[in-house]
Amino acid sequence: MDHWTAPGLIRMTLDDGRLPTAVEIGREIHGRVDPGEISNAVMTGYYLALWKHDAPAIARGDFEALSARPDRRTLLTALLNARTPEEYKAVERAVDGDIEFTGYGPMTDFGRPSMTVTAGLGRILSIEVDSRWAAATQSSYIGFDLIECANQIRR
Repeated sequence: MDHWTAPGLIRMTLDDGRLPTAVEIGREIHGRVDPGEISNAVMTGYYLALWKHDAPAIARGDFEALSARPDRRTLLTALLNARTPEEYKAVERAVDGDIEFTGYGPMTDFGRPSMTVTAGLGRILSIEVDSRWAAATQSSYIGFDLIECANQIRR
């Protein structure tokens, strides 16, 4: 078992789009995880939350519930509500899995965003936390910035 998967170190609650709505990062993360491994630790916490989120559907054998593809009505509504041809094409690409969404944390004193979160339709693909910032900040700010990135992706 990797040291950052210890119970209670990182807890997340996910919404129906599999994006975090609540994140708790244990204060002891700085003593247990090297700053260069914080990204891996947070991503591992996300995978655990994703598994817990999807486990009931898996147990029921309801694999359609795990599909991120919207139903036909929702898709048509989104396409009809597109205000520009570019927005229409973006909706089409997103449904086909050909587009990624990115959220950025605030700029830090190190000249980079605190974190960058990349997601496809239905799940987060990567979480990159600036290790210098992570080493210098309180653990709760890591969680706050992850929620802000998820909110940007939702929009």
